[in-house]
Amino acid sequence: MRAYARWPELSVRGRVIASDLKASSPPFVADAAPTAATYRIAPATLATLLDVLAALFAFSAIGLAGRQVHLRLRRQRPQPDAIAQALRLTRQAERRPPADRRRALALLSRALGGDRRSGAARRLAWSEPTPEPDELEELVSEIEQQRSE
Repeated sequence: MRAYARWPELSVRGRVIASDLKASSPPFVADAAPTAATYRIAPATLATLLDVLAALFAFSAIGLAGRQVHLRLRRQRPQPDAIAQALRLTRQAERRPPADRRRALALLSRALGGDRRSGAARRLAWSEPTPEPDELEELVSEIEQQRSE
């Protein structure tokens, strides 16, 4: 026994039909365009504020550097009032014990700063034997004479 049957015709085609291929925009479910950017501060305003801030920092840095230079110069240059006070104390120390004479000469040396007489006062302050009152008188008189010129 044999049986014959005819298979049904099978139609094979793609999923895209001709109407899908027409030049049209495909129907999207959502808009793909990015949203507009928003800022708390407008970019131009922010740029101006940052420029002003940078200028303030630059002026502050220049001011601080100038102050440091001023302080260094002030420390290096002898102070007239400090020299006068050190000379007065050195004169008073002539009648005091050797330790006071040494301290007064050391103070005079610091007050003179970078002056060449500063080294002479320092050497006399820490020399052996102890500085004598007439040596103090001689040094103080020389400094006062040079200051008055």
